[in-house]
Amino acid sequence: NASAINERRSELRTLEREVEQVDQKALQRRIDSLQAAAAQYAEGNEVMGRLLQGSNKWSDGLATVTGRMNDIQGLSIDQWSSEGETEVTVTGRSTTRSKVVGLAQQLEGEILELTFTETRDVSLYDFQLTVPLDTTKPAAIDYWREQQEQRLAAANDTAQSAAAETTATLEEAPPKAEVEPSASDTSVTAASVASTTEDSNAEGEPTVSGWTVVVASLAKSAAAEEVAQSFRDRLDSDEHPVRVRSAQNGRHRVGVGQFSSLEAARSALRDMNGVLPDEAWLLRISERNSQGSTAETTFPDPSPSARSLSGRSF
Repeated sequence: NASAINERRSELRTLEREVEQVDQKALQRRIDSLQAAAAQYAEGNEVMGRLLQGSNKWSDGLATVTGRMNDIQGLSIDQWSSEGETEVTVTGRSTTRSKVVGLAQQLEGEILELTFTETRDVSLYDFQLTVPLDTTKPAAIDYWREQQEQRLAAANDTAQSAAAETTATLEEAPPKAEVEPSASDTSVTAASVASTTEDSNAEGEPTVSGWTVVVASLAKSAAAEEVAQSFRDRLDSDEHPVRVRSAQNGRHRVGVGQFSSLEAARSALRDMNGVLPDEAWLLRISERNSQGSTAETTFPDPSPSARSLSGRSF
């Protein structure tokens, strides 16, 4: 009715006056500020994308394909399936043939099939093409490995320096004067030697030190055994035995192989690149042969921040 129309017109006139009172320059400054913040976030996302490129080749490949399709427009995906470890097959539809050709060129793919159909005077093209996946190793992983190698080398140098200082101290210590033991001292010494011999026999063989490659550190033993079994199925158990070791702080560590030196462990880690996860690290162990007790020392002990980079599958 007329009264309702007049009320709406009055509201519109009020809004027009409020709009006229808005400071246009202040509004433009806010718009510029928001655009600058959006550009900053976009640049940060681009940097992270370059660092983590290939961290998950499947999601990265899907993002690449959908991004190209959004740029071209007029394309849709019906099916996405893997073809081995290096490429995928994409099935979809397009409104024109040229868009399918352009998509294949941008993705460096190969068109396997292109079928023309017409539905209700609308032309559609069903296509099927293969797209190669980008399997480039993330730059963040190389950086993390370099940092780990430097920390390992520094820890090894520190241990060698401490051993050298201990040896020098023992060599500089003055020799003790030889005193002929009395009969009572002789009997006590003999008893001590016998006791020591019995304790040594009870404890078993001497301690053996070495290195192992840790592929997982889990709180529950059942989960650690499950991970260990998966690596036993993939690796040669004779050449690289897989064991679950109970470490400090209640963590069960899954170790692959046992090596006599740090260099041998590093070499094995490089040789098994692509088989072991990228967050694998080295652990120094010393165990008694007869009882199987293990004392573990990590050079260095990987922090959670260092391992956060490796939750990435290849």
